[in-house]
Amino acid sequence: MGHPASTAVSWKRLRKQMTLHLDSKEKIASVPVLKVRDTLFRWCGCFRADWLTDKGLPARLCDELLTRGYIKKKIGPRCSDHSGFDWFDLTDMGRQFVRASAAPRIKLSSAAKTVEALGRRIEEINTSDEYMVRVTEAVIFGSYIRGGDRIGDIDFAFRTERKSEKFGTNSDWDRATEKDFRACGRIAKSFLDELSWPDMKVRLRLKNRQRTISLHVMDEFLALQRKSATPFTVLMGDGEQILTDIQQRKLAFND
Repeated sequence: MGHPASTAVSWKRLRKQMTLHLDSKEKIASVPVLKVRDTLFRWCGCFRADWLTDKGLPARLCDELLTRGYIKKKIGPRCSDHSGFDWFDLTDMGRQFVRASAAPRIKLSSAAKTVEALGRRIEEINTSDEYMVRVTEAVIFGSYIRGGDRIGDIDFAFRTERKSEKFGTNSDWDRATEKDFRACGRIAKSFLDELSWPDMKVRLRLKNRQRTISLHVMDEFLALQRKSATPFTVLMGDGEQILTDIQQRKLAFND
């Protein structure tokens, strides 16, 4: 399946850094946990205190999120406006929370079939002109690599690059993006929806509507490796180069 690369790690620390598993029945400040997660995700983690009440959520939710360490107050002249309300951003733990899954735990044997199918979808994406970007690097990490009878989800990180040889650059790329966006029946809620469509289309195909697959960009994976070495398996790309990238991140962090 690829080039395995594993290192020793404190599993207590590692579990805190992997994708969290949520109990869908849990509530935070009387609000269903999945509603809280989805609200923060839509705001990309950055929000103003009054946005909660505007959404019909209790004001005390902000205090509870602070207590849990999911958010932190943004401080400084650039983090204020005429409203007088505080601004907040996600902490590292908060970013794990918005990526968290409430999907039922699955058998490792079933997860293995999912990973095999994921590999086939990567090949499809890379060889088909239906997709404007290709997957150049892909790794599996987390509970799937640690093993056990059942796991929470499959942590999958990947990197893409444009198929410029097929779809061109600059204005040619923009026209091809707009054409494919419309052809797929998409409706833009903002200009970013169309600009990000080539990558989003690949994300949708990789995810394939499976709640057990947790998608990450490679920068998230490298940041995790910088803090604590995590066993992983390479599905796509040069395993030695990925190890080099990890080492460079660690050196840059220590400087």
